[in-house]
Amino acid sequence: MRPQIVFAAFAALSVAASSSHQRFAHHRRTSTSSSYTIKHSLSGNDFIDFFTFAEGTNDNSGIAEYVSKSEAQSGDLYGVGTDNDIHLRVESTKTVTSTRKALKLTSSETFGVGDLIILDTARQPQVCGAWPAFWLTSATETWPAGGEIDVVEYVSLMTTATASVHTSSGCSMGTTGYTGTQMLSGSSGLNCDPNETDSQGCGIRSNKANSTGQGIGTTGGATYALEIASSGISVWVFREAEDEVPSDITSKEPVPSGWGEPFLFLSSSDCSPISDYFQNLMLIFNTNLCGTWAGDVWSDNLAYAGQYLSGSCATQTGYSTCEEYVLANGQDFVHAYWKIRSLNIYSSS
Repeated sequence: MRPQIVFAAFAALSVAASSSHQRFAHHRRTSTSSSYTIKHSLSGNDFIDFFTFAEGTNDNSGIAEYVSKSEAQSGDLYGVGTDNDIHLRVESTKTVTSTRKALKLTSSETFGVGDLIILDTARQPQVCGAWPAFWLTSATETWPAGGEIDVVEYVSLMTTATASVHTSSGCSMGTTGYTGTQMLSGSSGLNCDPNETDSQGCGIRSNKANSTGQGIGTTGGATYALEIASSGISVWVFREAEDEVPSDITSKEPVPSGWGEPFLFLSSSDCSPISDYFQNLMLIFNTNLCGTWAGDVWSDNLAYAGQYLSGSCATQTGYSTCEEYVLANGQDFVHAYWKIRSLNIYSSS
């Protein structure tokens, strides 16, 4: 995650999703043969075993305490459901002193040009103060060298998907080839170098409502796809409720060229070569708490960003700071969990 984030967040009502789920029967079809072969098909315990449980505190000034696998297991912070889905949770002890236990999963295997990563989620954290993310960053280079790609990232009760890219100097995002909206106004919002954009890089917000967080919790979920190609970086989101998931994703024969424009696209014409800017990327799932995004926008009214209810998290919770609320209201953090159906990783053949 980037060291400082001042993007706009969203606020919405936290609603617990049902553990049962009916997959939609019809999907948008594509016909071209896939150039990808599956490398990993991860669900259930295979997903858990693919990752290492990182430990630590003070992630982006947040108050999450990331714990080991053994402590996570004893604290019921992860589990596998009867349908083989994966639950990643946050501690729900009512009152804690300075940190709240959470998870940060990192992959030992790394990825880069030629890889396609598809994440199918039924639910994502839905509570003020949470800062969940599924992202990639270099395991071998010093940030931002080696690149960072945030595929799923939002705070609190946000409902609209966002994605962002961070690189060393020399990469910028164009104005065509994608359907999303630039998150920062002006030309600086297209500069992917965080050293020149107050640590933000280039971020894009999807034009699809109810495409992350609270927005997918009761509507069937969403699937996110990241393609890292020599031609550029692409991110798509497909909502179950809108019957958007391509049939070739369901059949595990993905053909990204048939999916339409992504909502984020970083072209190699503006960032060349892609293989130099994105190297040895490890996968990360984490749920931070407060910090330089969820904490910094705690008192902001973010109606312009598609929040579900009016008022800031400060207004909705009655707490003047994110930290006060998170430390004193563990019962609300039963809603701060991921429910992941699968993570499928492909390589181009």
